[in-house]
Amino acid sequence: MFLGALTVTAHYPSYLRLDDEPVQLSGDTILVPAGTRFETKGEATAPLASAGWKIGDGWINVGPHSEVKGRNTQPGRILVNIESSDVKGDFAKLTAAGAKVVREPYRMDGWPPNTWVATLADPDDNYFQLVTPT
Repeated sequence: MFLGALTVTAHYPSYLRLDDEPVQLSGDTILVPAGTRFETKGEATAPLASAGWKIGDGWINVGPHSEVKGRNTQPGRILVNIESSDVKGDFAKLTAAGAKVVREPYRMDGWPPNTWVATLADPDDNYFQLVTPT
């Protein structure tokens, strides 16, 4: 992938009190604090449209598929469940990062009393849920 004509600037969350700065595009992973926004200028020879969230000790990465285009016409076909000990907190973080709200955090009938579920969608309308571990 050619990135020579592409520049990326990190805009950090205000609580960090850091100045905006250019991001070095070397390697395939850029680790930044939660809430950081990126501004891109220029061109690349391949699309740069993926996102990742660190959840607990793991990562969820969402990116394009080279052979699929457009919005999902059946968003509930595959449903990814992500265990979260703080469904409401992670829900807030994911919606702030741009996830679409399908259903606010709720409790399921017949499930343990402290179990929460929230349903969200990515930019192509693929559903995923945050679920309290049972």
